[in-house]
Amino acid sequence: MKTPLLAKIWEAFRRALGYVLRAALIGLVVGFVLVEGLASILHVTTGSPAGLVWGWPPVISFAPNTEFVHIMAIVFALTVGYLSGFTVAVTQTIQGLVYAAEHVDDAIGAVANEGLNMADAVVDAVDGPDRHGFLGKRGPATGQETTVRS
Repeated sequence: MKTPLLAKIWEAFRRALGYVLRAALIGLVVGFVLVEGLASILHVTTGSPAGLVWGWPPVISFAPNTEFVHIMAIVFALTVGYLSGFTVAVTQTIQGLVYAAEHVDDAIGAVANEGLNMADAVVDAVDGPDRHGFLGKRGPATGQETTVRS
């Protein structure tokens, strides 16, 4: 059963859009968690040994973050989410173009065969069933393949 072309295009678009949204959401979460986590670990307030203290044993203390850190975490998360979504969109577009380029000859061949079959039927109607110049079919009387030479 053949699926209409528009249905195939819509399904491919829907799948690609799902990949793009998933990559963007993963980028948002990773970007936000990365900045907030690093800021919590590396943040040192004035007068207090907060953050990551190198020594033995290593000490990790979590200091409260400022509003600036939260705003920068949101900006970084939006940037990473946009870039990862855009990268997946470009990748999906290139994959679609490669697929179309690989399969365009099949579509053209199918259309061309239909047209040549109709042209052959016209030639048969005009010149008789023994002359098949377009597709090179065997004639019933000769048993050999014939082609049109110009």
